[in-house]
Amino acid sequence: MPGAFTPTCTNDHLPGLIRSAPALADLNIKKIVVVTANDNYVNTAWSQSVCSCLKLDQDNLPVEFAADPVGELLEALGTIAFLGKGLGVRSKRFALIAEDGVVKHVVIEEDPDQLTVTSAEALLSVAGVLERKARSAAAEMAVAAEIYKMKPLEALAFLKAQSATLLAAGMDADELNEAIDIVAGASGFASAAQVGTTEGGAAAEPSSAATIGAALAALAIGAGAYYVYGAQGGDLSKLGFDVSTTLSTVVIPLPIS
Repeated sequence: MPGAFTPTCTNDHLPGLIRSAPALADLNIKKIVVVTANDNYVNTAWSQSVCSCLKLDQDNLPVEFAADPVGELLEALGTIAFLGKGLGVRSKRFALIAEDGVVKHVVIEEDPDQLTVTSAEALLSVAGVLERKARSAAAEMAVAAEIYKMKPLEALAFLKAQSATLLAAGMDADELNEAIDIVAGASGFASAAQVGTTEGGAAAEPSSAATIGAALAALAIGAGAYYVYGAQGGDLSKLGFDVSTTLSTVVIPLPIS
């Protein structure tokens, strides 16, 4: 935030984050940190003042304050602002969401006196989208891990049974339908291969497990659209896979995690 005791920060931005902290926590935002170019003493006085106005116990304040009086962190983030004599080094009004040190979302207000893309309401919306994507990815990975161990027909039944769970977790319906088509195609391929014979007369062994593994690996990273099952084989080259759906050749990097 631009600074302690400034109007927009004090009247709207900080109170909004405080009030929205429980809802943000429900969306897996574990920590809210307010960064200013003030020192610890100013930030402490500011937080006490805001808590008094909101009738809150400062010990239970759901946000933390990070003092950056000379702007080292702000400069590293590219969010430092120089407001001339009097105000000097300040922060641009920005919002950043990070997970395990990786930035997932960052925005900066064009007008530091305004509160639009950095408001608590805006962050709730973004956090909701990120959480839905994370839950969807986790659900897809869990199903992919199970299906990779199954035979094609069993995998097809399992995927259909898990459809409601995947959709509830946020998986795209078109992507799910394509995944079902992929596994159904592999199931049909395996069934056809079972009636074939090798050159020596023994029953042919379809490489169906690897076919399912490749298809679901693509699904699990949200790239099922790259894989088109058909007589001419699939194309996972964009994902680093070398896949042919002929009986004898299915080459994928293992293990798939």
